[in-house]
Amino acid sequence: MPLDSTELSQIAAEAQDIAKSVGQPPGTHHLLLATFTVPGPADVLLRDRGCDEDRVLAELAALGKAPEEPSASFADALDRARQLALDCGNAQAGGLHLLIAL
Repeated sequence: MPLDSTELSQIAAEAQDIAKSVGQPPGTHHLLLATFTVPGPADVLLRDRGCDEDRVLAELAALGKAPEEPSASFADALDRARQLALDCGNAQAGGLHLLIAL
């Protein structure tokens, strides 16, 4: 299995911090939000396409509550990112793999 890139490790750690700060279990929405806090290709891709933290937060606020998802979704998304990297022949899983996994 590919190693996590520094970018992906930072995104995962930041996502856990975001979840903890709002008293929620880590979820895929935290991974998406954390992507904006770690400079890298994934952050650039999202911003170039008009997606930023404010837009994601507005969509989450419109839901009125945290999205419901299985408790393993956070870990599953990271595992899918690693599997995508492996399938693509990459030695490291990065933020772009995570975006596809999400």
